[in-house]
Amino acid sequence: MVVKKPMLTFTDHSWSLEKLQEFVGGYISQPIKLEDGRTMIVNEEGLLMGLPYNREATDLAQGKMGGVSISPDDYIVGNAVVFEKGAFK
Repeated sequence: MVVKKPMLTFTDHSWSLEKLQEFVGGYISQPIKLEDGRTMIVNEEGLLMGLPYNREATDLAQGKMGGVSISPDDYIVGNAVVFEKGAFK
């Protein structure tokens, strides 16, 4: 079962491609490598689909909560999955 929350963090790599796609609601994006070693997965077409702004994931990806990986002008929409360092293969 997938719990729908804006952002989930995992310490293992037990999620399949299908489960990731189910959670983000479509195709997964190129993995976003955060500066702190974690990896974020989001919906590839989230902006086109009009998914809602995800403040928590945006803050994380912009470095306000840890690792920096997107510019201050970019933002994340829809659900995001974050894998701890080394957990995403």
